[in-house]
Order: sequence, then C-alpha cells, then structure tokens
Amino acid sequence: NDQILNGNSKLANFVMETLELQEEWEEIATQTISQILLRNIRPLYETLESLVKGNPMDEVPKKYCEPITAEQEEILRRSVPHLNLKDLVDEFYEFMKHAILP
Repeated sequence: NDQILNGNSKLANFVMETLELQEEWEEIATQTISQILLRNIRPLYETLESLVKGNPMDEVPKKYCEPITAEQEEILRRSVPHLNLKDLVDEFYEFMKHAILP
C-alpha cells in the first residue's frame, strides 16, 4: 500500500497504526519526535552517521570530482524541471556510496 510508506506520513502514525506499537511509542515519544515525517528519517540517519563516521562523500576518488563543462551544466539545468530530484538524489547517493567509494 503506497499510503503506508508515504513520505508525508508522520513517524508516530506509522509506528502506532502500521506497526501497531502504540504502547511502546507512548513510552518514548516526545512532542518533537512525534512531528518527524517518514521522509526525514533517512536524512536524519545520514546526518548522524556523517557526524560519527565522517562524510562518505569526502572519500570520492579525485577522478570523479572533475568539474563539468559549461555546456554540460546548461543541459543539466534545462533538464531539472523534468526530473524527480528527490529520487534522483537518493539513487545518486546510493550509487556513490556503493559503486564509487572505496
């Protein structure tokens, strides 16, 4: 069901209604935690991970860090309105972590 993993759903609703862990949630929940949306969990985890382990993007080999040409940048800028940037960024991040990083 697409509604179960809707990024705009609150973590609290997901835990209590989908996972049926209302009692456990009530033990740990705060007003702030209750406002977290499902779409924020991954960025939160990645931020915490980078604070502990360092930013994995700092380990990208130099051969993948060459600047793009002005023409490539213009093509990219014109394509942005036609892209789902959230999905693209997520997929690119996973690619970088698993295929490029040592």
